[in-house]
Amino acid sequence: MLAILIADRRGAELDPLTRRGSAALLPVAARPVLAHNLDALSQAGVERVFLVISAFPEQLRKDVGDGRQWGLQIDYLVSRGEERPADFLQRRQMPADAEYLVLRGDMLRACDLAEFVMLARAQAGNCVAGIIDGCSAGLWLCRGLEACAALPGWPLETGPVDGIALESAAMSRLDSLADFHRANLDAARGRFPRLLLPGRRIGDTLTLGRGSTCAASPAAGAQVLIGARSTVYATVQLEDTVVICDQVIIDRQASLADTVVLPGSYVGARVELRNAIVSCNDLIRVDSGSVLQVVDAFLLADLGEPEISRGVAAVLNRFAGVLLLLLSLPLWPVALGLAFRQPSRPIRRVRLWRPRSDAQDARDGFIDWEFAVTIPVLRRLPRILAVVRGQMRLVGRAPLTLAEAESRDQDWQRAADRTPAGLLGPTQILLPSDAPLEERLVSDACYAGQRSLLGDAKHLLRALAALCSRRAWQSARPGTAVGGSESAQDH
Repeated sequence: MLAILIADRRGAELDPLTRRGSAALLPVAARPVLAHNLDALSQAGVERVFLVISAFPEQLRKDVGDGRQWGLQIDYLVSRGEERPADFLQRRQMPADAEYLVLRGDMLRACDLAEFVMLARAQAGNCVAGIIDGCSAGLWLCRGLEACAALPGWPLETGPVDGIALESAAMSRLDSLADFHRANLDAARGRFPRLLLPGRRIGDTLTLGRGSTCAASPAAGAQVLIGARSTVYATVQLEDTVVICDQVIIDRQASLADTVVLPGSYVGARVELRNAIVSCNDLIRVDSGSVLQVVDAFLLADLGEPEISRGVAAVLNRFAGVLLLLLSLPLWPVALGLAFRQPSRPIRRVRLWRPRSDAQDARDGFIDWEFAVTIPVLRRLPRILAVVRGQMRLVGRAPLTLAEAESRDQDWQRAADRTPAGLLGPTQILLPSDAPLEERLVSDACYAGQRSLLGDAKHLLRALAALCSRRAWQSARPGTAVGGSESAQDH
């Protein structure tokens, strides 16, 4: 028997939680959903698993590895995302006559897989489904590759299906923020049998993970689960059900009830949270479905990317932009004079893209302007204003237009998305202005992976040297954009 564990869900229904990682890696009870599924396969005696992935493949490979920690051998299959299982299995040319245990790894399921396999083998039919509470449990036993053609993609049907009803089992599809929130609270309350919870049990109310400290006393009747390497101060109030994941800090006099705090989050002093999900500086109210991005780092913050440090960097960049603007003032009359020699549109409007973490809408961005001249340095002058406004950094990846950003269809092309766009950078300095988009994306991905303060300083020195070169003042081909932007696009 071969196990097929499907984790290719895009997770749009769980936004903003899936902006930074795969839906299968979202934590339930301080452990990734995928880890709970691998636990179940290991307990059932499965030895070999084919893991189907799409978004964030490197993150998945890093967190799961080769499966050795579960006693499994894991091979990876790549999906285009939410495909029908028959499609990616056919591409891989899997054995035609094998028996397949297929289950979705991006939903939570607490059941005895070995019992399901035994019951399914005794049932007629080439594809037997598992059912929990009258609905599909995202679990099937297929006899032969052809039987896998009947398997659905995501999302699963919510209506009644035929198959084997699993007793003493529970599941959550995790198909909404409210469902994800409820699954965490139920897991902390022990309502998912056979689910392995991390840490050790302390009294009747607290489960504490490795390397964590909790100086607070949960209220009577509360259930609190804390992951690894987290800190909860003595004056914190913990009521009802609270799940705190790995590497979290809950500061003094904060109050939490029916709340889930995801990894790497900081909850500030005197912050009161009720019926909420906290993901770094995103606050999600489950009752209303509202999502608020908190900009005050003393209330909520991302411990992996401190807001205070980012705020200081933003101020320094804007100051550098003002200084650069003053130094460039003699060039503006020259650029304007050359631009107004054009018969039409001497100044062109361009909307540049920025990642969703910096904008409310996927197509949101900011307006940039370009002079209609063919000399690269003069053409880029208005971009200094974007640095002054804080919309770009002095040094960063090359900015993209909305059309360029939306044309990317591979994960590696988005590797630099969390790196701020910049006026200067290796892509802008070293590559010609008419370089293909793919070449610019490769350059930006390399820059993002090696980015450092010393490296940015070196790029500034290279920019000064490039400013004195002939290429910076040499006319480019007519219609060519500088820094990778389409010159005349007005989005």
